[in-house]
Amino acid sequence: MKWYLLDPTTNQPVGPYYFEDIKTYIKTGQVSKDSLAAREGDSDWHPLCEFTEFKKPQTHWSRAAGIGCLSALGVVIFLIILITSVQDNNKPINTTVHENSKNAVKGITPKVHIPKFRVFKWPPMYEIGGMARAVQRIEVLDHNTNKAGLRALLMERYNFLKGLGTRYNDHVTNVFIYVYDSEATCDSYAGGANWICMLSKTGDQYPIDIRFNQERLNAFLHPR
Repeated sequence: MKWYLLDPTTNQPVGPYYFEDIKTYIKTGQVSKDSLAAREGDSDWHPLCEFTEFKKPQTHWSRAAGIGCLSALGVVIFLIILITSVQDNNKPINTTVHENSKNAVKGITPKVHIPKFRVFKWPPMYEIGGMARAVQRIEVLDHNTNKAGLRALLMERYNFLKGLGTRYNDHVTNVFIYVYDSEATCDSYAGGANWICMLSKTGDQYPIDIRFNQERLNAFLHPR
């Protein structure tokens, strides 16, 4: 099952992530349980704490507590039936949603499509004691995409590179991914800052950093 998080600064989906990745991010403080998330295929966003996967199991449940909850539920159902029976069916129902509600971003779908791409430069992994670095340079082939799709591409490549085996380390610690509009663009400046977007992860203690070159992005998404 793949998960997506909602970036609070851009209101854009970020991902995909795996369940274990999000658990690690919560444990390290990079993500809180109040962060909005959605599983692949969901149509709405919810705080992580509302998902069963992230709820702490109830360890104590007494018979008296169970009876009390059932009684309270019965009262609530009775009140709902009573209110419904006297409500004027022709009266419009207030559906106003506050802007700070999680439903305010309901229109943003977590179903993000990864654009077609081609890996054209993949130097061998560089390893020294305590560090394993993987670098990948990519040509994106699909102009019919957006920032969310490019983020998804970067994260898909990141998850792939993180899963590679290493010779001298437990896992890949440093990841650098660069996305270009063509291989020629990359070669023209020897891989300088003419990328469309890039991802960097410089060690286990630092979060993932995704950056966009707005000028290159606009030129790619809106070619003349």
